[in-house]
This record gives sequence, structure tokens and C-alpha cells, in this order.
Amino acid sequence: MLVPATGISSQISDAVYLASILILAVLLARPVYGVYSASQTRAVEIVAAGVEKMIDSIPSGGSTVVRLEAGVGATFSVRLSGHTVSVSSGGFTAISQVKCSLPSMTLSSGTAYRLSETGGRLFVEKTRSG
Repeated sequence: MLVPATGISSQISDAVYLASILILAVLLARPVYGVYSASQTRAVEIVAAGVEKMIDSIPSGGSTVVRLEAGVGATFSVRLSGHTVSVSSGGFTAISQVKCSLPSMTLSSGTAYRLSETGGRLFVEKTRSG
């Protein structure tokens, strides 16, 4: 049985196209992961710095209500302990230091908290309003 030349040409063309796509995917995998890792690292650094600035800006005797919200495709875990704020997301972690003493606890996304600073200590309680 004879196969027309256009049939063979089409099969070769499809094979070259598929091989090209696979080679391109392999070549781009490392740079794409590098960009992803850098963006995730930067995201947790920004959130940690923001939480640090927010806590350090509470005046002695003052309080504020905050609500942590997760972005699209990003879920953050915020851990307070000693003078350290630790933010984690997707295996990436950033740490910031604050001036006041913090309780040992993890803040949950979607929950409102009242942060009160008294005598160099931060008090955190869940609240209904955000």
C-alpha cells in the first residue's frame, strides 16, 4: 500500500512540531520556576513588612482592628511569637522583627483581630468587626 507524499509530509511536520514544543517546555521550565519562586518570596516579604509596620505603628495604649485577607491563589499564614512576625505561603517564609513583645499565636485569614499595645506588649483578640 502506498502512502501519498502529503501524508508522510504531514506526519513529519506534526512530529517536528511536537518535538519543538517539548524541547521549548524543557528549556523554559527552569526560568519560569525561577520567576515563580522570586515572586512568591517577594510576596511573603511584602506581607511580613506590612504586618511589622502595622504593629509598630500602634501607639502605646492604642488599638486597631485588622482583618487578614488572602489574595487570588495566595494563602498566607502569619505567626506571631516573641518579637518575630513570620509569614509563610506555599513553602516560602519571610521573617520580620517588631519592637513590642508578641503573643505566641497564628493569625487566620478572614478573621478580624483587635491589636492593642500596652507597656511594650501586644495583645491580640478575635473580634466580630473588621
